Amino acid sequence: MEKARRHTLAIGAVEAWLNGLPGTTRGLRPNELRSYPDRRFTGGWRLKVIFPDYPRRLDLLVDDRFPREAPRVALVDRPEFLTWPHIERDGVLCLLPPGARVSVANPAEVAKNVIGEACKLIEDSTAGRNEDDFCAEFLSYWGWAANADAPVFHSLINPQHSTRLIRVWRGRRFYLIGDREEEILLWLKNRFGDNRSKKVPTEEALLLWLDQPILPREFPHAAVDVLTIAQSRTSDGAEILSKLAAGRPDEIVVVFSSSTSNGLCLAGITIPPPRVMTLPGQRRHNPLTRGFRPNSVPEDVLVRRQFGANPIRRSKVDRVDAAWVHGRDQDPRFKWLRASTVAVLGIGSIGAPVALLLAEAGIGRCVLVDPEKLAWVNVGRHPLGASNVGLYKADALADRIKREYPHILSVDVQVRRWEEVADDAPGLLSSSDLIVSTMGDWSAEGALNEWHLTRNRLRPIVYGWTEAHGCAGHAVAIAGRGGCFQCGFNETGVPLLSVAKWPNGPTERQEPACGAVYQPYSPIELGHVVAMISELALDCVLHAPRESTHRIWAGRSSLLESFGGEWTTEWADIARDRVQGGFIEERPWPILTSCIECSVGRRD
Repeated sequence: MEKARRHTLAIGAVEAWLNGLPGTTRGLRPNELRSYPDRRFTGGWRLKVIFPDYPRRLDLLVDDRFPREAPRVALVDRPEFLTWPHIERDGVLCLLPPGARVSVANPAEVAKNVIGEACKLIEDSTAGRNEDDFCAEFLSYWGWAANADAPVFHSLINPQHSTRLIRVWRGRRFYLIGDREEEILLWLKNRFGDNRSKKVPTEEALLLWLDQPILPREFPHAAVDVLTIAQSRTSDGAEILSKLAAGRPDEIVVVFSSSTSNGLCLAGITIPPPRVMTLPGQRRHNPLTRGFRPNSVPEDVLVRRQFGANPIRRSKVDRVDAAWVHGRDQDPRFKWLRASTVAVLGIGSIGAPVALLLAEAGIGRCVLVDPEKLAWVNVGRHPLGASNVGLYKADALADRIKREYPHILSVDVQVRRWEEVADDAPGLLSSSDLIVSTMGDWSAEGALNEWHLTRNRLRPIVYGWTEAHGCAGHAVAIAGRGGCFQCGFNETGVPLLSVAKWPNGPTERQEPACGAVYQPYSPIELGHVVAMISELALDCVLHAPRESTHRIWAGRSSLLESFGGEWTTEWADIARDRVQGGFIEERPWPILTSCIECSVGRRD
């Protein structure tokens, strides 16, 4: 009720302001509102505004979200679509960015400002002062001009500034373009499995690099327009087009590429050959070979006929390359992450989401090591769900990573214990830029620490684990200097520093089965720990640590108390006045002089 009342009052305020303006203003009729069929407009007004060239009618339009949503303005007396920038096909002007915040308390002032912006846009357009906006927002205008029956292009091409031959895979639902056939086939294999890439081969296509994007009035409509652009805007594009045509393909694929103030833009074009005509009582007539034997048409004649008035199809191009997916070409860390390899040991409820986050962040190569299969009991806090029960965790997660991030360079799966991997394929781990261990098994991680020491700790290892009920978590990066992993534990693997203690006794629970011991907590509590481990792993990849370091997540004290726990004395001294918890503490991971693994006396 309050929403309806606010809406009614806002409408009244705008109406009062409009009635005070000179000239004619009236409410929109139902049939006029229906001229915006794809909008949610519930009302509006028509104004006549005097511009330097001649008067124009504007519609001020509101929907049921007004005044929380700004009104829109449409230009009734407008030129042909794509003549002026920032005008959509139905005449509605693009004046404010999506999600723009407006004053709910002063709707009349908001309407006044929107009308003012509309008038400025129209004046700039009539004077030609904003034509460069077509270039800055090229993708929007090309998308509006794309043919409805044209295939969408997915692009893996390297956005380098050069005209060159590229490769295209033509599927039924989309075309995939790339610089090399191998990267196209790898993407398809990762995304869809083996079948799709084997059925359809890749073909040659052309990337035309333009110094600046073409304007809407230059958008090609026929094959000859594409050739004209290649001749006038590139040094060798027309020659490459001619060679493609000489091969007499059933379709020529061309991609325009250019740089704008907002980054790279791409536009896809498909050029079919002229239509074969069949006249009554005559043989089929092929315009390409008319007057010549099929294989003896001179190249210049073939090019003229191929690039004639035959219509083309304009396609949107979606970038699916790694540089765009991970940061839209703006993340300076991307190249380093793309070139890195991370091995994750233990693909459980911690290791699996960590591996997913690292792949999502842009890590180029992953190694997943885990010998176990997913069970129903794992599903509640594991990113793999019921459809993967009975499958090896590492296999199933690798399939998901490749399917969701098909641009990834490789995902190596090892369905066995890490010790077997180290024995049989030693280079797989030692050549990784980082190892992340979330095995949660003291025997296995103690052995990993020993292996790390024998290799002089040349590459960092991040260990991650949680405390009981997910009330706290730890991430430790073992670097070339500082303590080894064993330095933070006693001989039996009990941590020297714990966040929580449990006066009521052990926190483990047991299933009605031999050895089936577990810690009860949900993925909600686990999320903080997973994020902390992943962030430390990313830090280690980007800036290899010199000293071992320890990050600790302390959950909220209310969660701890609800399970009957308390802060340990050691942790209370560290936390001091942060008794409510909910924070990360970073500390050195110092050398333990009595460490049974790395102490000088022991190792000598």
